[in-house]
Amino acid sequence: MTRRRIAWIALVAFVLLVAGVGLAAAAPRGGPGYVSVPGPAFQPKFPSTAFEYFGMQVRTTSGTGYYVAPVSLPHGATLNEVTILGYDSSPAQSFEVIVYRAHGGRGFLEEICRAKSAYWGGDFEVNVAPEAQRALVDNDTYGYFITLELPAPATTQQGLALTRVRFGYSYPSNVPLLSRNAP
Repeated sequence: MTRRRIAWIALVAFVLLVAGVGLAAAAPRGGPGYVSVPGPAFQPKFPSTAFEYFGMQVRTTSGTGYYVAPVSLPHGATLNEVTILGYDSSPAQSFEVIVYRAHGGRGFLEEICRAKSAYWGGDFEVNVAPEAQRALVDNDTYGYFITLELPAPATTQQGLALTRVRFGYSYPSNVPLLSRNAP
């Protein structure tokens, strides 16, 4: 190759790089995504809680159980919806899920959203929208977790169980391949 041709190729590559053509191809596109937290990820807050994991569900077997589960959400995403999936055939009881973010080491909690089951006669799915001012995921400042208050069903012929909590999110633009804090 001649020097002139090499210089021309280098100039075209530089212009494409500056214009973002090369970078856009290397970065995943923005758009919808999901993170799920299954029932077995929920751990009881108290060792005396009577509970069981049944497949992908968590169930309280007597009294009321209080559980917590961490959530790993992608930094910079915007939460669009939180979906609670479970089983409820207990007309007298319902369970409640609350999603929080916790600020650093200060222990300051902010509620993102909450949802309750209602008597559905079986499998159900409830969608809730997060509070708009807390929908942007900021992992530099906050940690995210879910609490669950899950009573036992009133009778043995009834069921009350959490299967999973699903987070729907989006990115308005491309997602960087590397975190700015990557080594």
